[in-house]
Amino acid sequence: VSRMSDPRMARKGGLNGSKLLKVRDKYNSEATSFERHWEGHYVHFIRNNLTSLSETQFRDRLIAMGNAPDTRERVTQGLLFGLLTEPENTNKYFAYLGEIATDNWYSTLCNMNMILFEYFTKITDGAKSQIVNFFRLAIKANVGKIDNVIMNFVRYGSDGSDFGSRVRLIKGVVDMLSEKEGKDWILNLKGMSMLMPTLLNIVVRMIVDMPQGPGAEVTRTAFLNFAFFIVARRLQCCLYLGRDLLLILMRVSRTSQFAPLWRDLIKNPGQFGGAFKNVEDLLNRPPHNSIFPLKMSIPMQRQVEFMLCQLKHGNHEKHLEWFTQWNLSASDSSSLRADIIRFVLASTHSKEFNAEMRATIAYSMLTGSNPGAEMQWAKLMLWWDWFGFGLTENPSPIENTHFVLRLAINAQPVIGQTLLEFAMREISKLHPPLAPFFRTSFNNAYKVISEKQGHSAVMYVLENARLDVSIRELCKSELSGKASNIGGIGDRRGSSSSNRPPLSKPSMISQPGTSGAERSKSLPSTTTPPYPTPPLAAAAAALPRGVKREAERSEKNGEKKEEERMKDRRVERKKEGRDGKEKGEIQESLKGLKGELKTLAIEMNNVFKDERSDEGEKCAAVQKLMEHIQDNEDIHDDDGQLENVGHLMGCLLRPLVPIDGTNLLPEKKSVDRLENESLSECFAGPLYVVFRSLSLSESRSAIESIISWMREKDNAVTYLLLFFLKVYSEDSNLPSASYENVATHFESTLDSRLSDDLDLMAKDDRRLFSFCLPFVFKAFPIVASGCIGLFRTFSHFADSEILSQFLGAVYREDITLFRKDSFNQIVQDSLDWEAIPEMIFWQLIHGDGVTAEWFYPLYTKVNSTKNSVAAAQLLILLKRHEPNTSIVRAVMSRPMNVEDNFTTSALKVMIEDDECCTKTADIMASIMKKQMSSGEILMSSLNSKNSKTKTTSNKLSMEHMFFHLTELSSRCLVKEKRMTELLLTSTSFRDMIQSTKKSEKTSVLFSKFEKLFSFVEMLDEQRNMSRSLRGNRSGSSRGTKREATPVEDETKKKKKPVYIVDSDSD
Repeated sequence: VSRMSDPRMARKGGLNGSKLLKVRDKYNSEATSFERHWEGHYVHFIRNNLTSLSETQFRDRLIAMGNAPDTRERVTQGLLFGLLTEPENTNKYFAYLGEIATDNWYSTLCNMNMILFEYFTKITDGAKSQIVNFFRLAIKANVGKIDNVIMNFVRYGSDGSDFGSRVRLIKGVVDMLSEKEGKDWILNLKGMSMLMPTLLNIVVRMIVDMPQGPGAEVTRTAFLNFAFFIVARRLQCCLYLGRDLLLILMRVSRTSQFAPLWRDLIKNPGQFGGAFKNVEDLLNRPPHNSIFPLKMSIPMQRQVEFMLCQLKHGNHEKHLEWFTQWNLSASDSSSLRADIIRFVLASTHSKEFNAEMRATIAYSMLTGSNPGAEMQWAKLMLWWDWFGFGLTENPSPIENTHFVLRLAINAQPVIGQTLLEFAMREISKLHPPLAPFFRTSFNNAYKVISEKQGHSAVMYVLENARLDVSIRELCKSELSGKASNIGGIGDRRGSSSSNRPPLSKPSMISQPGTSGAERSKSLPSTTTPPYPTPPLAAAAAALPRGVKREAERSEKNGEKKEEERMKDRRVERKKEGRDGKEKGEIQESLKGLKGELKTLAIEMNNVFKDERSDEGEKCAAVQKLMEHIQDNEDIHDDDGQLENVGHLMGCLLRPLVPIDGTNLLPEKKSVDRLENESLSECFAGPLYVVFRSLSLSESRSAIESIISWMREKDNAVTYLLLFFLKVYSEDSNLPSASYENVATHFESTLDSRLSDDLDLMAKDDRRLFSFCLPFVFKAFPIVASGCIGLFRTFSHFADSEILSQFLGAVYREDITLFRKDSFNQIVQDSLDWEAIPEMIFWQLIHGDGVTAEWFYPLYTKVNSTKNSVAAAQLLILLKRHEPNTSIVRAVMSRPMNVEDNFTTSALKVMIEDDECCTKTADIMASIMKKQMSSGEILMSSLNSKNSKTKTTSNKLSMEHMFFHLTELSSRCLVKEKRMTELLLTSTSFRDMIQSTKKSEKTSVLFSKFEKLFSFVEMLDEQRNMSRSLRGNRSGSSRGTKREATPVEDETKKKKKPVYIVDSDSD
């Protein structure tokens, strides 16, 4: 009691003395007024009475005030203020609230909701924790309708820019409901409470978006256990989600908690007590209309509804930009985008929603998603209602999706095409046994659209000329159920669905023909069926990489020369020796393996040894081994086992690259016209089964370790991984970071590994090098733009076609080439290259549009004799920029060398026209004026200053200036444009010369550069003489013939003037 009565403790909490708010401003804001209002009730009705009355008297007074209609509300607010600001008295204040709750807690819950709706973002974190404690006590007291208040708290708690604080807040609620009293309350909760689906959606979203790490594992496990408890024990409430329940379960189906449940859902739905018949029944259930707003926080729901109701297309850009920056910048932005897409397309709880704004917001969320898993998940959200649509269902979500598709085709046909292609392919690949069901649902959707909008609306999408013919054929085949008849046309990724990497979402059932592991029988799997035999792989297996088929090329009329036969025999002996060594390495690797892993490795080795085995069987054997590694976490940390597997795989799969003369890429199209989808046949070999295993984050580090050990057997492994990631990382969950982990596995740096891999790739396959190079700069922008070896490789191997394609990527702003911090180092290295590579490198510099400031140090250092290419390019760059102080200082700071023509050429470029000449003269005069005042006259004086301070000087002396100007005047006077004369006779320069003559400090310059001063004096005299001559001509009559001056005589000797008399010409 004494603590509460102490006025010094009354305002301890937030800033500016606030106990309830984070910040109490000095102005009378609404939040500040609210706190003062509640605090006044607390002081008047609670604290003063507690200090002046006994406990019994206080309770009697409290009950009396609670029964009075005019004071009940204020007493309730005072008690809630005490409960939220004094954690040590939580139980006491809650007991007081219970004594006055004659209205079934109605007043208390209404006031708590008011705090959540109006001031949740303004109250302190301690107050939010106290609200959770209030919920805990309310659950124990079995307060009615408390679940609605908890639901509002959870929705507000899931909002905000700090993802970590949101997770902590939701974890407080999860911990509370995971206690015995909380679980009992959930089980005894009557009616179909919306709290359960709300909690399930938010908790699973946080599980998926939570960063990896040991610190987050405890929270993730708690969330998973709680989510499983909700689904298992309150399934009827979760069925409010309808088909969206499958989406939620799909995201956690690989976890140990949900694996059995997912298996039963797919294989044995009867285990769920008749809640639904099968998966088709669940897919046919649209979500309850009140579910969609619950997917988002309340503030986000209000903002989205404002844009849907109040804005029109064309006036939405600023609002949408602000909304995106405010709400979608945290780590869970991908999940929030997906939920927003579902809300704006499928929610029908308001008739005021603008259909055009629905499509605009959904399209914005979709295109704002990152390529890969996030984009795939957003696409699935867009089409989800189509996979279970029935003719009796509300068609609004279907029509909205169709509107988005039309908007995409009009705005960016490529995006519209990918959306349509995604839907058509998922009909048969999402869950193959349900392909007929999905096809019927899509046909139902198009039937309804055709009836409501007309057949032309459907044909506008399915037969749009902007779409590729293959996509239009794919739509016809999938919707008619005849996809197998046109596999080569409709499926550009190959006839087998396994040729594409797995999406971030799992398949609804595992592929047939996988291993006998329990998970592969029940869980979504990344397994792939046998691959067709690629023609290149067979050729690659014939001879080791780097050995040319000289025999085939030199064979003529069926006979070989003796020399070629001897060469063949040497190659064969070398191959036999290599095979013998490999057999020993294979046996050594097999000895180091243990248990079932060893059994599977031996089986794989036998398959590879059998000459009758085709590529499909080899791929299946490798897949089996990879699945076992993925399913057994003990192997993930066993470096010895992983090393042996890597060595074994390296020996069996070698050689990885075809022999010389065979390209990995199709030769029918140029490199810049190749699309990722058309390259699936390039990844049909066993090696790419290993690469596809990187899609599972749980076992990714183990697979990366295996690939690292494989590189010891063949260096091409890592550059083939680059090729694979270039094609598949944009539309799957294969991370580009996997290459970095592999590259740096043996303490190598990423830039050196990139340089080595691109160099080897360029030597092996120049077209592949051209294809992958832009991806390298896009995936590793920081490292690539500072990698000297990468630019060296490009400049030495690039031809005109590669250079054109690469610069096209630069101009499209797909990549950025250079960074300021590493640019000069790269240019310095290029000075030692041959002339042609250096010229190509400078083409990259010109193409990237490097700013002039980056070149200033080069103007001082470049040797015009030894580095003629760089010197010429610097002069070209100088011609494109107006002179400024920095560039003048850089040029004039060059060493005083009579044989160096670069400075003279650079000065001549800077005074190319009258304006630039005047500006250059002014800059020089200004520099020399400062030098004179600071005593920077001779170079020797600067060197002596630097030796005393032990620093290296980049300062410019007047001696430098006069030396280079002397060279300019010696070489460039009496030129056609007379720009040197204009420079030396400019007002600012002449004033500087006069100041130099008069100053005693600069007298040494007058004697040292007497030639320059003489030039200036001579030009000044000629200038004055021409003025006097003009004055004489203007003063004489037209008919008077005057005597010619010596200057005019000299001029006449040089050039005879032409007089035009009685002419009307201009």
